[in-house]
Amino acid sequence: MGNKILRFFEVTGIFLSVLTVIYSGIIWYAESEDRLKAKHYTAWQVINSANGSIGDGGRIHALQDLNSDEVDLTAVSLANAYLKGLNLVGADLHQADLRHADLQDADFTCADLSGADLTGANLTGAKFKYAYLYGAKLDQSHLANTDFTQANLYHASLLKLSKNEPILQGTSLCEAVLADQSFGACIDYDDQQRKQFCQTYRGNRVDRSETKSGWMQSDWQRAQAN
Repeated sequence: MGNKILRFFEVTGIFLSVLTVIYSGIIWYAESEDRLKAKHYTAWQVINSANGSIGDGGRIHALQDLNSDEVDLTAVSLANAYLKGLNLVGADLHQADLRHADLQDADFTCADLSGADLTGANLTGAKFKYAYLYGAKLDQSHLANTDFTQANLYHASLLKLSKNEPILQGTSLCEAVLADQSFGACIDYDDQQRKQFCQTYRGNRVDRSETKSGWMQSDWQRAQAN
């Protein structure tokens, strides 16, 4: 009889332990959304509190954390920020303020920078592969070894640039403004190829890209010669 009672309590104890684990898991799952919101709120606090500062101010990690959770970074203000080596692959930076920011060796592969202002930014060694820069402003920016392979710079502005040439393999410069000239030629550029390549990186982010585009790599050489 005693053994049966002991066995009963053992089984009951195991059962209660299992229930406790299940209950804890349910609570953890139920509160996960609140934890995620708190994480994002803290990241935005770091970014906004450092606004106007020329240093990192913790913004690199905050921005990368938000982007890893596919948070929309539209119109984020990062003017004059030191963001060397920043990794925002696939990020949504529509109309972002990146004027005079130090973005050396940053990675914006497949990012949406349409309407973004990168005036005077240091983009030395930065990657914009397959990025969407419709209407972006890159005037007076530093483009030494900047990689725009297969990027779409339709209607972008690239005036008074440094003399260092960027990488423009397959880049769309359709109606881009270079050296006070507007090049309207739009040939042989398939924006669908860029979109397909970026599906993995973009996740569920909004696709603002246009299909009208084209590219003429020779435009860069013509502009630099003037």
